[in-house]
Amino acid sequence: MSERNPLILANLIHSWCDKAPDRDILTFVNIDENGQFQDETRTYQQLWENGQRLAAWLQGQGMTRGDTFAIVMLNHPEFVDLMVASSILGTVFVPIDARTRGDKLKYMLDFAECKGAVVGDGALAEVEAVWRGNTGKWIATITPGEAGHPNLSTVLAGPVQAPELAVMSTDPSAPMQLLYTSGTTGDPKAIMSAHKRYGLAALLTPTLGLTGEDRPYTGLSLTHANAQILTLGMVLHTGMRGVISRKFSKSRLWDITREYGCTFFNLLGGMTTAI
Repeated sequence: MSERNPLILANLIHSWCDKAPDRDILTFVNIDENGQFQDETRTYQQLWENGQRLAAWLQGQGMTRGDTFAIVMLNHPEFVDLMVASSILGTVFVPIDARTRGDKLKYMLDFAECKGAVVGDGALAEVEAVWRGNTGKWIATITPGEAGHPNLSTVLAGPVQAPELAVMSTDPSAPMQLLYTSGTTGDPKAIMSAHKRYGLAALLTPTLGLTGEDRPYTGLSLTHANAQILTLGMVLHTGMRGVISRKFSKSRLWDITREYGCTFFNLLGGMTTAI
């Protein structure tokens, strides 16, 4: 077997499965209507197996190496499952904030030439609207009960394909994802981000004075590099157990970090003054 290049996300996850398959590397926290914390975890093994399930499903939608698809949701575990799946299949994922609407959403989907989208958090109607009449696009949801589209919960509840799919991403310099800027001064700007950019996230750990015993937290959107590369990237590469909120909560920030024993978080400038 050829050596796995850890700059490729799928290889990184697979290698961690050999060392610590049951490590609860990610805890996703949502605040329910009663103000209680509801959490869901992912181990390295779960990330790998879910990545395999979703990669096989994406392949069934006609997705091949280099094709693009959108992830339009808040910070759900399925977001990271899809990142691993895309790395296995060699596709390019396009993270888009679930609050994006209308012409801005259409621009982002069209510019990236997305062949499909996985949606959640109220984004389904918006994606349907901008793709109305375009029969060449597929849409899947993460929310059970959304009629008319495949639901990923069914895929994730199914078996892992045997034999497993080989990791099709082999070039660390190849595109991994297309990140968009916020677009506050016009149309969002697209940034093609390579596998190796994500893979080098681990180098930040000693710079920030973190060790394997730290527990990073973020409530920032995984659709932007701050949360996805700086926090999630470091966590997945180093084995630090990370905590991710579905969305940022100014009023519950300290409650979450205390409850889950978090030792590190980073914010945007405006958020710092708000707390």
